[in-house]
Amino acid sequence: LQEIASHFDQAFQVCLGKGNSLEELKACRSDLATQVSQQIKGMLDISEAEQECFVKGAIDAFFNNDLLWAARLFLHQAKGSFGLCLTSSLDAKRQIVVGARGQTMSVGFYPRTGLILYGSEQASVKAALGVTAPSSKVSKLSKLAPELDGVSTQDPGPAIRLDLDDLAGELCLLDWGSGPASVSERNQELPVHTMMNGRVTLTDALEGNGLGRGSKRLVTQSLARWSKRLVTLEDNPLVLPLPPVDDQPIQGDIADIPKALAHIQDDWNSGNSMNRLSAWNLGRQLKKRLAKKLRGELPADAVDILVTGCEASLWVGEQFVADMHMAFKKLVVKSISSNKVLGLFGQEFSMPQLGHQFTEGGWDLTDSIVLLVSHSGGTFASLNVSKLLQASSKNIFVVTSEWDTQIGRQLRSMDTGLFESRIFSTDIGVRPAEPCTISVAATHQLLTQIFVYLSSLLLASTDLRKAAGS
Repeated sequence: LQEIASHFDQAFQVCLGKGNSLEELKACRSDLATQVSQQIKGMLDISEAEQECFVKGAIDAFFNNDLLWAARLFLHQAKGSFGLCLTSSLDAKRQIVVGARGQTMSVGFYPRTGLILYGSEQASVKAALGVTAPSSKVSKLSKLAPELDGVSTQDPGPAIRLDLDDLAGELCLLDWGSGPASVSERNQELPVHTMMNGRVTLTDALEGNGLGRGSKRLVTQSLARWSKRLVTLEDNPLVLPLPPVDDQPIQGDIADIPKALAHIQDDWNSGNSMNRLSAWNLGRQLKKRLAKKLRGELPADAVDILVTGCEASLWVGEQFVADMHMAFKKLVVKSISSNKVLGLFGQEFSMPQLGHQFTEGGWDLTDSIVLLVSHSGGTFASLNVSKLLQASSKNIFVVTSEWDTQIGRQLRSMDTGLFESRIFSTDIGVRPAEPCTISVAATHQLLTQIFVYLSSLLLASTDLRKAAGS
């Protein structure tokens, strides 16, 4: 193989020695293939047609296998879930590729400080909020990368975040150099967006585009749809900042419990909060469902409310299910681990949940109300269930720690035609302490508020009381 590689190298060096540019080399690609084929003839134990394909493939790779194309090739062939950051020694000074499929990945852009942050945990890219770059650092950066300096004297605008499409699969090439970001012919049709006030370009490759030129219809997004994907991080009341650094985070969380519970109750009692809007939407869907059961349009044993989550979130959700079942005997309310749902419905082949009552045909989840409980809003199983169950129901809600989470983003993207709030938030934000203290108490308080609301809603109507069995 080394001898064969030397023939390829010799052929390219001869052409370059004649003063041919890269574009001229591309134009004489067939001549290169012919020359190399003659030189290595008989060196490989393959047919002439196979040798021709081998040579053309190697030459094509030389011209097209830049960082983005290599990443697209990998993601197209790979199996599993990935959160990726890729770089090459050839272009490490000017570009990286971030990608996601089956695992979350977010990129934060801070044009005022010149920072770009990325991470699989959505909250991690908020680390630079409130940070001001010292003038000496900015001056040093301009000397190291003069192409980033003097692009615009206007206010660069607030920090924004892009959440990659981990369901369909997406790769983004971030380039802060001069000249084309990608030299591969296969990437020329991809949309390019300007970020960081013109200092960075973002080449967006959705996995649905395929690989071959013309092999699939190019999947693109309108400028309006692209803009909707960008979340403003600064001066946004729906995006909570990271908590201050605390030497005693557990003690701090415990001390915050009374204040957090009081805030949840006061916010609920105000009557005009986002949580009350979500509760109204949840109650409306439950009334519709019970009305259908009264008319005989739904089986009596069809699941009305499914509560799902993982670990401590699931434990709190199970208490909510027990309360609902005790108060309303005819309501079919179930709780199940998100991992069990994912194992049964989210794999290429189903994994039966042996020893459990949850089976493929055991529960009728058609148009059921699904309540996901996840403090972080990004738990792997719960996040994937929020996508998976959309095939069975559009009535999906989440109880989480803030409005701006991965699951919240997924539910907001559901195309319903109406503004339907689906997010219940405890508003306690990220809590880095490992023990579950304030997160459990706040989630339990919010679920109690939901339970009281649904109880008052069902008890107010004779027909609903009869359908729910109160």
